[in-house]
Amino acid sequence: MSPMNLGGLFVAASALLVACSDPVGPDIDLFEVSVTVSRAELSSGEVTELRATLENPTNRDLAFRVSCFLIFEIRDAADNRFIEPVVCDSTEFEQVLGPGESLERAVFFDGHGWLTPSGPATLPPGPYRVRAGMSVAYLNPSPFVDLRILPGAP
Repeated sequence: MSPMNLGGLFVAASALLVACSDPVGPDIDLFEVSVTVSRAELSSGEVTELRATLENPTNRDLAFRVSCFLIFEIRDAADNRFIEPVVCDSTEFEQVLGPGESLERAVFFDGHGWLTPSGPATLPPGPYRVRAGMSVAYLNPSPFVDLRILPGAP
């Protein structure tokens, strides 16, 4: 993809991020979010799966409404933020999770294309932390999970 197209992707993705609504409902604070990575170390050309789980740890049904949920972010050692290029629509859906029920969302990550304030980026080698939250506002964020991108030839 050319740099011009990447810039367009950033603008489009930014607009979609803004259009995503935050989860609403009286039970939002009761949900638990967790993250796992399939590979904690990633060499050039490799892919890892980032998996987020939203769980109802209570003994009653919990409900929320949202247009997109379980959004990932990555932070480097300097706490710079790289966000997932999320594509959401303006249609909200309601979800009810019974006691002990969960929803999962997974994405494949290769170190390319995550958004920064200046546009899409390829993350350089180094240590990172990954987390997910219920929306682009990162409500009920998961604890961070470590991920390391190893040096290697592109």
